[in-house]
Amino acid sequence: MDNRVSKALVLYIDEMFKKDFKTISEGDLSDRIDKVIQIFRFIDEKDVFEGFYKNSFAKRLLDTRHINEDIERTIVLKLKQECGFQFTQRLEVMFKDMKMSDELMVEFRQTPSAKNLPIELNVKVLTQGHWPNERQEVNMQLVQLPKEITNPMTAFTQFYFSKFNNGRNLNWKLSEGQAELRGTFNNRQHYEF
Repeated sequence: MDNRVSKALVLYIDEMFKKDFKTISEGDLSDRIDKVIQIFRFIDEKDVFEGFYKNSFAKRLLDTRHINEDIERTIVLKLKQECGFQFTQRLEVMFKDMKMSDELMVEFRQTPSAKNLPIELNVKVLTQGHWPNERQEVNMQLVQLPKEITNPMTAFTQFYFSKFNNGRNLNWKLSEGQAELRGTFNNRQHYEF
């Protein structure tokens, strides 16, 4: 089984999201997506493509700098037309998780405990089993986070369980997190990390 074509096609799609989709016309965009689907039709191991695509798709969804939801939905729709609902079911659940997470964060930010937080917290609640698990979970007892991070995590956890008290679990995947730090040095130079 040679999965190089599947991997190369997914890498090409990912590269288009990072660079090309921001600058090309709608007609060119449609042509490129159609060409990707034409190549996809010739792949025998579609489940291998799905695995690579799901990983790449998840990274783009979680890293909002590289997401263009309309184009992502177009590609998923075309894959669904080619292979059926079962093929894209997990991808559609991933879209749903992102939408629900955005709505949940809007609601959380309106709570009194969120308004007093020292940082801007943005949590994505993902349905277990539908998202790829490339990295192992970080053992929370082995990681010593500062209270500036643990206090907002605790506030969100309390909010989440007050909203969903039906036996759900909430596991923090710290390895998937991102942080942006801003600092001022010598009272005049501003830096972002």
